[in-house]
Amino acid sequence: MTASAAGWGGGSAVPAAICALASAGFFLASAFAPVLGALAPTPLYFAFALIGIKGGAAIAALSSIVVFVTAGAGQAFVYLSFCGMIAGALAVSRERLFSLEKTLAAMVIPAFIAGSLLYLASPVAEGKGTFELGAGWGDSLIASLIESNRNINSDPAVADWLEANRAQLGSLLGGVFPSLVLISLLMIAVINIVITRIISLKTGVVGAIESHKLSEWKTPDWMVWGVVVPGFGILFAGEGSSGFVSINALLITMALFMIQGVAIIHHWFFRNSASVVLRTVGYFVIFSHPFFMLLTSGLGLMEVWVDFRKDKNP
Repeated sequence: MTASAAGWGGGSAVPAAICALASAGFFLASAFAPVLGALAPTPLYFAFALIGIKGGAAIAALSSIVVFVTAGAGQAFVYLSFCGMIAGALAVSRERLFSLEKTLAAMVIPAFIAGSLLYLASPVAEGKGTFELGAGWGDSLIASLIESNRNINSDPAVADWLEANRAQLGSLLGGVFPSLVLISLLMIAVINIVITRIISLKTGVVGAIESHKLSEWKTPDWMVWGVVVPGFGILFAGEGSSGFVSINALLITMALFMIQGVAIIHHWFFRNSASVVLRTVGYFVIFSHPFFMLLTSGLGLMEVWVDFRKDKNP
């Protein structure tokens, strides 16, 4: 179920505009604190929810003008294709009572397509293919890591190893570039769903979407084949397009199991009435290091065989 905006009545346009401006501010501030960029769709969603899809789209366009004036046309397009699409899709899901799975697809796929088209049409592309573009991005990332290691006077062996394997590492990152982008959008979508739901439940200003209870979400059991089949593909396909397709498929599947792992932890937090501070620290730890993200994926995968959520209504 959904609820109408409450508490501001007919004056919802003003707070909605404030929300949209806050979204633009978060997006611009991501240049200094990247995490704020991931949170930028949240206030824009409330702008949509408060005054409707058409009014929200108009205000989102106005906030994109703020981004345009501040950072240029390219960033304004990124803001609309990223924040606008993600927030708008979440608002549409509220209006039409989408399931959590359908909401995630609506939030992620259009933004991924728009971002891909923008990237492929950018001057950086110059007629290059996706893997070539990704390899260039990967090489730049490795170069940045090498420079960072040398600037902080860390173990010289690390920088030397990165330098010696720069080409191979850049190629590997280029091969998994599509899945990394998709996974990033997927995680951002999940974060915004959770945050908007918590705010809605705490304030009552916008009704929470009942079908978006992350603590109850579970992948179908057949999804385990999304680990097994690509795993064999990586072992036997070797390098080349088949191997890269297998790696990308495996990464995306493990990302879905990671969301399931987060859902399990989310369930435990609610069942044990964990404080907001404890939950915040817990989620920060999960996303703070690839090792903890891998453990969370493993937890989600294990639920194919072990029921970690016997109490379905925490």
